[in-house]
Amino acid sequence: MIKNRISLSLAITLLLTLPFLSPAQEGDKRSQQILKEVADKTAAMETIQVKFAYTMDNNSANIHESYEGTLLIKGNAYRLNVGGQQVICDGKTIWTYIADAEEVQIHDASTGSEGITPSMLLTSYHKDYKSKLIKEGLENGVKSWVIDLVPIKGKSFFKVRVVIDQAKKQITSFTIFEKNGSTFTYRIKEFKPNVAAGPEKFSFRKTDFPGAEIIDMR
Repeated sequence: MIKNRISLSLAITLLLTLPFLSPAQEGDKRSQQILKEVADKTAAMETIQVKFAYTMDNNSANIHESYEGTLLIKGNAYRLNVGGQQVICDGKTIWTYIADAEEVQIHDASTGSEGITPSMLLTSYHKDYKSKLIKEGLENGVKSWVIDLVPIKGKSFFKVRVVIDQAKKQITSFTIFEKNGSTFTYRIKEFKPNVAAGPEKFSFRKTDFPGAEIIDMR
């Protein structure tokens, strides 16, 4: 069970949007250039399918969790499966099925993840963060860039550290550092662009979740 559902919601948003980051309004020129190159390459992809590993650690609370998951993205629509949760979004509405509670929560996409949607991040995310290239070198045997994104104000986390494969210009991992001491790390294990994905992949069907309580939180 994922204990911090707010942080999961934030992480989902980052998984969806980090590949599309515009260069930060404030930051060193090299990190801005790298982020733009990643954005330009990824924005040309019609769909993205990833498999990832998730870990959450909070040493002071002695909490350590790990899961694997999958994510399919097409524009503002996505389908995520991780840690006993399935999240389906058609771009307007988010349905979150929580297995251990046997319930489906419904939110508006514009308010489901700290009020941010992928399309908003494409145009305004850079206004809220500054970037810094931390280092260049091998990360897990892959020549990479490591960039920190620091929110200018008003976030529950103080930093996101992004690792980018230099040759592929793809994000291989990112870690969210929360102010309460928790860290959330996502490592991309498989990345497939332009996979076939019809609208049914991003549509919620109640019959797929028999017995689940539907809670409309809009």
